[in-house]
Amino acid sequence: MCRYKCLILQMSYMDNIPQSIWNLLCDSNITFVGVQIQENVRRLKNQCGLIFSQNIDIHALVKTWFPLSYKGRPSLKALAYGVAGLGMRRSSSSSKKSWNCDWELKVLDEELVECASVDAYASYRIADKLLKEMLSLDGYS
Repeated sequence: MCRYKCLILQMSYMDNIPQSIWNLLCDSNITFVGVQIQENVRRLKNQCGLIFSQNIDIHALVKTWFPLSYKGRPSLKALAYGVAGLGMRRSSSSSKKSWNCDWELKVLDEELVECASVDAYASYRIADKLLKEMLSLDGYS
């Protein structure tokens, strides 16, 4: 996710990773954010040798800022609304589908790609807002 563009790569179907993609994914100036991102980072390191120097789990970031407001593991939808003011409109079937779908399918259907893109955008907006607030409090704005 880069502001308003989202790239979905199915790494398990790539015979090799183009150097430009490799450089992007390993760039130390880029911070990757997501829900349970460490799990994905670990898998990509083991499978492809990719090293992500900057990655932040959304739940950990929110818990740092709102330790009393967001106990446990609130949904991404709840965090998107509460932190970034985003309303994530999804049908109940697409929400369930994104978690129960076989992400290893060679061709992902349009609804699943849309769910992944919405999740990426919400994660980006939450992290962008909180990281900017952290920097402004530290005097870096």
